[in-house]
Amino acid sequence: MLNQYLKAWKDGISYNRHLLQTNMAAIAFGQHNQKYLLHNIFNELRHHRERSKYELTSRAVKDEMDVAIAEARAFNADKQYQVTRKHQNRAGNMIRDAFGKRLHSYFAKWRDHTLSYKQTMNIKVKSRIIHMYNNYMNSYFDHWKKNAHIKVRRHKAALGDSMMEQNEKLQNEVLEGEKQLRI
Repeated sequence: MLNQYLKAWKDGISYNRHLLQTNMAAIAFGQHNQKYLLHNIFNELRHHRERSKYELTSRAVKDEMDVAIAEARAFNADKQYQVTRKHQNRAGNMIRDAFGKRLHSYFAKWRDHTLSYKQTMNIKVKSRIIHMYNNYMNSYFDHWKKNAHIKVRRHKAALGDSMMEQNEKLQNEVLEGEKQLRI
């Protein structure tokens, strides 16, 4: 029986040891789970805080900064237009001033050249054109003169033909009249 008590006592000790080990494992597991849970909660709080900061700044940018950005863009576009316009005006003024004197000299040279050209045209070319025109008109007159007697002949021939036709008609009428008298 003593063996049974001894055995029961050893079994009790081993059972208590087993319970103690199980309890220790459960406590270690609980601590590990609590550490993991606390770590996840901390990460979520950190992410939540970052997300809320991002949302606040994005709302601020959308509500306030977009207006400022649009105004800045409009201001930049206006300034760019003004600067471009100013540079264009300056370039135009520079060209006007630089070419003004040269342009005047070119126009003076062109005027002188044009005057000499007009004089050449009046003296040489104009007389040639008038001479050609006179020859052209004279050729028509000569042709008319040359063909005038042919027209007269044609007119006389047409007149003679018409007279012959009238004569034939009259002869036919006379012959018919004689035939009727005979009948």
